[in-house]
Amino acid sequence: MLAEKIKSKCSKAFQNKWLVSFIVLAVISAVVLLFAISNLHGRIKTEAQILAPKAETASAPISSGVTYEQSFASRGTFNRIQLFFAPSGSPNTGATTVELYTASGNSITRWEIENSTITEDPVLLELDGGAQEKGDYRLTVSSDSPDPGTSAGIFLQQGSIYEGELRIDGEVQESDISIGLYQQTNLGYFLLTGILLLSLICLWVSFILLFIYKTALWKTAIVLLMGFGMAYLFIFPSGTVNDTWRHYITVYDYSNDLLGIPKDDSGTVMMRKSDLDTYVRYRALPNRNPCIDQYFEEFDEFSWQCADKTLVASGETSLVTRGNNASSMVAYFPQIVGLTVGRLLSLGAIPCIFLARFIQLVCVALMIGFAVKLTPVGKEVLLLLSLTPIFMQQITALSYDGVAFGFAFLLIALCVKFRFEKTAVSTESYIAFLFSTMGLAACRGGMYIVLLALLFIIPNAVLSLWKKLFAGLIGIFTTLAFYGNVYFNVSSSAGNETALNLGSPFEHPVQVGMAVVSSLIENVDTYVGGMFGQQMGWSSSTIPFTLTFAFLLLIMIVSLSVDGTPPTFSAKDKAVLFLPILFTVGICFFMMYVGENWKATVWNIWGVQGRYFIPVLPLAFLMLRNRFIVLKKDIRKIVIYLFCNLEVLAFFSLLRVYLIR
Repeated sequence: MLAEKIKSKCSKAFQNKWLVSFIVLAVISAVVLLFAISNLHGRIKTEAQILAPKAETASAPISSGVTYEQSFASRGTFNRIQLFFAPSGSPNTGATTVELYTASGNSITRWEIENSTITEDPVLLELDGGAQEKGDYRLTVSSDSPDPGTSAGIFLQQGSIYEGELRIDGEVQESDISIGLYQQTNLGYFLLTGILLLSLICLWVSFILLFIYKTALWKTAIVLLMGFGMAYLFIFPSGTVNDTWRHYITVYDYSNDLLGIPKDDSGTVMMRKSDLDTYVRYRALPNRNPCIDQYFEEFDEFSWQCADKTLVASGETSLVTRGNNASSMVAYFPQIVGLTVGRLLSLGAIPCIFLARFIQLVCVALMIGFAVKLTPVGKEVLLLLSLTPIFMQQITALSYDGVAFGFAFLLIALCVKFRFEKTAVSTESYIAFLFSTMGLAACRGGMYIVLLALLFIIPNAVLSLWKKLFAGLIGIFTTLAFYGNVYFNVSSSAGNETALNLGSPFEHPVQVGMAVVSSLIENVDTYVGGMFGQQMGWSSSTIPFTLTFAFLLLIMIVSLSVDGTPPTFSAKDKAVLFLPILFTVGICFFMMYVGENWKATVWNIWGVQGRYFIPVLPLAFLMLRNRFIVLKKDIRKIVIYLFCNLEVLAFFSLLRVYLIR
């Protein structure tokens, strides 16, 4: 009888928690819906720009007997044409006729515009036959007004900008008609609805995992990273994150190596014709930042199957060929696998890119999950840092940052685990440590190998001095094996005073050191914002400072110890934890001073971004744990759930900018 009562009571409590989860989800959904409606109602762009007009000079008035014939190539589908007409000084009479033809000469739509209604405002012409596919077209402009003084002209721009030519009565001109092509689309509304719906599902799942099933935190970490990561895959279109296309060409180059496809005679990467067309189309966009045009480009270019698998020379060299960048195969390995599998399945360019990004997300999520599982302290710190917007952006983009982040967090977790072991490290754990060391050394030029300074916090009884030395040598050897030539070149250029703003850092360490300090003072807000997502690299993507500060505050809270728990690290340990941070800052500024010296000034070293410090950021929060400021109650799960809610607000902040841009 007693057992049945206990079982009934537990069952009722379980049902109540599920009811609470639905209520919480409903409240949050209502708040998010209110934010979306109040901020975006009537503001989301519904037109994607396919071809941009550049109205520069007005043509002569177009009178009867004169025909302007413009050929052009559209890189995407369109259902609207925008033209700029130039009214004459006298009252306009008659009408101007505009007609659109296919390349083969079939008429698509014909418009007649009364000259009396013409102003210098743009004229938007709707296509009667619906959207037209990308391809070659011909536009003619003529008039029935016999008097040039009462006829309208049309604005022209630089010639050959449309891969076509302008003819006036059959004679080729040096200009083009200013043509704007647009596609009316509700893609922005669908995107906003889908991403916010996905984020709300993630919030509900996180509540269930944290408070109902009370799932192990490392499993929760994997689920949250995958859930929110899927949203980031769609929030950032391909080609809008830091140097995406350089990384795309590099991943393609490595994929070619796996498939046995050599470079062409000039050393440029061979690509499928359809992939190259997509690449060129993206590169031709006037706006590389996330916006409705970028979303439409990706949607319009999407094709499950590759239309043309013919291999052609791209005319682009990869970072591998240039030989002066941190671009090892290890750093790109998940993306190489994804792109190669996509090509073997004959998928289109966009699905291949998505598959590459998705597999990287899976790999890094697993690495972070295991890091959270292994570390005895700071589990919540690792989880929340991996959920920050900039971290999520990089692990879902074509980039060499994502894998480096994963290996760095895994190495930190293993070092902290070894620090508190009571017995000697097992062979399996040591092999995992060596694997993480080699992986990290092979990423980002091996600069984060300075994390091996954490070996000094591990007792010799747990990890012998010889094993520590062997791990260090493995890290150094791996770095030199991948990047030895790069570092030797840096050393050589650093000795050339004429190439550096302040001279060689080896000969003028004081001046260069002062420039570093000045840069830290000048740009501290940029660096901090870059570490937590206020500035998302070079993509002109920002979230409000209040959200960035909230992310920072919540991570600081979970980094504290709970009442009754002894301090984690000694003062000596914290000094060691600080070393990799110091070394990483120094290396970042040194490399940027040498590599980007032409952009530097005597007071500011250009090019350092906050995301460069993310791999050592957990150490800064682990150092905060102390015996003076403690949590009286363990509220870390509540903080994690609150952090997830702020993540949804970050989604909304990003989409709000992109969809009205």
